[in-house]
Amino acid sequence: MCAKRLDFLTVAGGRIVDEAGRPVHLCGANLGAWLMWEGYLFGIPNVAESVLREELAARCGPERTEALFRGVLDHFAGPEDFARARALGMNVLRLPFHHRWVELDGGKWIDRAVRWAAEAGVYVILDMHAVPGGQNPSWHADAAGEAGFWKSEAHQDEFVRLWRVLAERYALESAVAGYDVMNEPILSDTELPRMDRVYRRAVEAIRESDPRHVIILEEDQGRKNFDNLSGECGPNVCYSYHTYTQPEGTVERRAAYRAVIREHGVPLYCGEHDIWALLDEFRAECVHWTWWPYLRSSADTWGHPLVTCGGEAWRRFVLGTRSGLARYAGRIRSLIDAAELPGSIRAQANAAFEERGVEIAYDRTLGRILYSDPEVVWRPLIAGVNHLWARSFAEAAAEVPEPELAAAVASLAGREVTEHGRRLAGILGASGVRRPG
Repeated sequence: MCAKRLDFLTVAGGRIVDEAGRPVHLCGANLGAWLMWEGYLFGIPNVAESVLREELAARCGPERTEALFRGVLDHFAGPEDFARARALGMNVLRLPFHHRWVELDGGKWIDRAVRWAAEAGVYVILDMHAVPGGQNPSWHADAAGEAGFWKSEAHQDEFVRLWRVLAERYALESAVAGYDVMNEPILSDTELPRMDRVYRRAVEAIRESDPRHVIILEEDQGRKNFDNLSGECGPNVCYSYHTYTQPEGTVERRAAYRAVIREHGVPLYCGEHDIWALLDEFRAECVHWTWWPYLRSSADTWGHPLVTCGGEAWRRFVLGTRSGLARYAGRIRSLIDAAELPGSIRAQANAAFEERGVEIAYDRTLGRILYSDPEVVWRPLIAGVNHLWARSFAEAAAEVPEPELAAAVASLAGREVTEHGRRLAGILGASGVRRPG
């Protein structure tokens, strides 16, 4: 598939090494929101993609809905992003993708990312960010309050089959640094034993055709540990965690990680973070990492993106869609008022509304509150809020003339490196991160 060949990466002696046995420190970023919808990175609600598509199709029509999402595919990422990542000093991009892209359109979008990575001379990590049925109850698993994956053997069988397909397809692709088999799993206490079993099945399916690539296994995101991993998934495995918490808040957690990886003889990878204060520790301990996010629309203000996209046309479109917000903000508040929430959760929600007013419906604060407890999922409330968020956006989007919508989507092709991108480039340059070739 790819004309340019990079060194295959494998695990040896608890470290990721190249074909000459030299240690490689993977340092890069996440190309989120391209093949896995994340509304806030575009400046619009955090809604499960399937819910958003449903509401858009009902109010804008299937053709216009498809044009919007297809425009994002065409303009939100391209070969220049992989080249820019290398120019900024990175040697890897993690690619979050929805499970349907494994076979939809013949798998061409993931194929393109692998080819672009090889051509640019950077690695790519394939991250199944949303598995069939949803591995956690959040929008970024294409779920609306329930992690259906863990309740369905059919979903689990399909997950294993899809990894078999990917392994057969990319077994000879050296630009693929590894397979991140499942993003941020969250399970109830009764479901917990299924996690290691599902991981072992996925690893076995991959190894049928691909003994070479590194397989990345993520922690139990709800409990923030690797306690339920047996260590029996075979060689060439790496463990991964995510953090958005300052180092002083995760001292014990990181110490526990170090103990587990020593016991299991595997490398450690922080697949998502945006914490400057961790970079020195990552370098000293050779913890591999990818920053979140690489790219974000200029219509949003969250986090520390390395690059922004979307011109004035996109910002006008996003602001225009908020006209639908006033119609539903009261109903969203009513849903929350009627829900049986613990006092602490209700207090947080009330404070968020008082601070942001109707803007709360487009703010991540409410989402964080409603998804705050992996053991107590407010399923009816989350499902209701998801549909109202999506409906408010869809109704307003339906009022935007088609030429304006097309211009807005096309403006996503514009790029500007941020102060965070320049800062990270300086750090990577000074630390001498080795890039392929």
